[in-house]
Amino acid sequence: MDKKNEFLERIKQAEFENLDKLSQYQTLVIEPTSKYFDSNEQIENIESKTFRESILYKVLISFFAFGILAITIQQHIFSQKITTDKLLSGYAISILLITLVVKQVYFGKPTIKIIIIDKSGLTIDGKVFLWNKIYETAILTEGSKYASKYLIVAFDDLTTYEKYELNQFISFDLKGFSVKLSNYIESFKRSDK
Repeated sequence: MDKKNEFLERIKQAEFENLDKLSQYQTLVIEPTSKYFDSNEQIENIESKTFRESILYKVLISFFAFGILAITIQQHIFSQKITTDKLLSGYAISILLITLVVKQVYFGKPTIKIIIIDKSGLTIDGKVFLWNKIYETAILTEGSKYASKYLIVAFDDLTTYEKYELNQFISFDLKGFSVKLSNYIESFKRSDK
């Protein structure tokens, strides 16, 4: 096993040890961004690429939660034929979804807002990582069915790395945001050489 893969395996092991043992996410896969790179895919010739977090998923969940609540209230007030268990389940689902939205929006862990990639390196929420200080970039996938994706920035000291959640970024690319991000990272990384 070469040094690069060995370092990624150590990162994977460290992240696996950090998992909650009761967590449903018991599988971890870590792949260098170069594995996702498609040299045939056209990347526009630009000086930098900026990705901003999407609030679309929060809006959709909120809309869905409040929609169920509105329908339940409407059924409660105007329908004579609704059963108590349907009414209670409608309220329960609404309260659960609204609680999840409030928890995620107001009390969730801080997420990254902006990623900028250029010929000199990566900038994540104002924190600059120069290509010559980065040993490897990788995508860590946690879970299988509803996978959480993370960008791993591994440093050239071969002992430290940073992990950034990517779930708040939405791409309409069929391959997903992490593949799109990997293509830009690899394109700019290679243009620096």
